[in-house]
Amino acid sequence: MAIYTKKGDFGKTGLADGKEIDKDDDVVEAYGTIDELNSLLGLVKSKITNENVQKEIERIQKNLFTIGVEIAGGKREFKGIEYYEIDEIEKQIDVIENKIPKLNHFIIPGGETSASLVHFARTVCRRCERKVVKVSKREKVRNEILVYLNRLSDFLFVLAREINYEKKIQDVEWKGKKLL
Repeated sequence: MAIYTKKGDFGKTGLADGKEIDKDDDVVEAYGTIDELNSLLGLVKSKITNENVQKEIERIQKNLFTIGVEIAGGKREFKGIEYYEIDEIEKQIDVIENKIPKLNHFIIPGGETSASLVHFARTVCRRCERKVVKVSKREKVRNEILVYLNRLSDFLFVLAREINYEKKIQDVEWKGKKLL
């Protein structure tokens, strides 16, 4: 079977439920951004040496695939994201927060290369969340998806901080400037 179908040559694409929509539709923007995050996490995973973190990222990537398919109308084919996946991310956040210094200020994203990539993934995750919220205003989107994406960005934030902490790279705090 060829990778090309020629069905999308004129600005339309098919959803998992068979519905045809424009390629610039909010639904396509949402699941496309989820795909972008998933690809970026693949890059992150390739730069991280900790096997436990690699496994966690792979689990997240599988969940993102599930979310993308659900957003694309594939609700009947499989069971979607459930609250236990959110609980798992929250447990991971709690473990990391108990290791790293308490945060008192905003920080400038950066540090070690893999930490910087995780910060970048966090910002893409926030964009995913915004795109899915936009879709949820016209289509039914389960709360679990919105909560998962929100919690995932929190996880990515603390993961980036943990990577820097383990490499003995201090967070660069932003304390703001006084306005004129």
